[in-house]
Amino acid sequence: MHIYEEVLPAFQEFQKQRNIQDKFASYPKCYKCLKLYKKDVIVLENLKAQGYELHNKLECFNLAHTRKVLQQYAKLHALSFALKDQRPDFFASLVDGSIDSLLDYLKKPRFQQAITESCENGVKILMKYGDDKLADKYDKITIDGVDKLKQIYEEKYDQKVINHGDCWNNNFMFRYEVRNTNSMIT
Repeated sequence: MHIYEEVLPAFQEFQKQRNIQDKFASYPKCYKCLKLYKKDVIVLENLKAQGYELHNKLECFNLAHTRKVLQQYAKLHALSFALKDQRPDFFASLVDGSIDSLLDYLKKPRFQQAITESCENGVKILMKYGDDKLADKYDKITIDGVDKLKQIYEEKYDQKVINHGDCWNNNFMFRYEVRNTNSMIT
């Protein structure tokens, strides 16, 4: 809710003030945020009505999808860096209102187990495809992976920015000119 009510409007205003031509606007309009008893409700624009589709979670991104996502992330992160550089106190107030949900998840045993299993599966996949040397390197760097991630997220870095934070292939929507994944519009 903080992102839709505070951060994104601040980013839009900053872009407007700086006369940015190719604006970051890759998110649905937010009509209403409500805090109810034990529930938060966010009412968003229906992008499916505009022809957007969720990416199939069972399919890897192709090059066109990857490029589109990285282009939008580059805009978001550049905007975040610029705001942080040019209005540091205001940026700090936006960050202070944010909840680091990944850090919260990293403290949950089920999430810790899922990360550990993902790392173990990565090693198995590399070994399956005969890349024992890379599997061994990956295995070594993922030992205590959850603790390492928590440490990274708890440290204060000048390079930290506000980001999407939930990057996986079924959490993006695309609109196509024709139903061919290489002819995306947005």
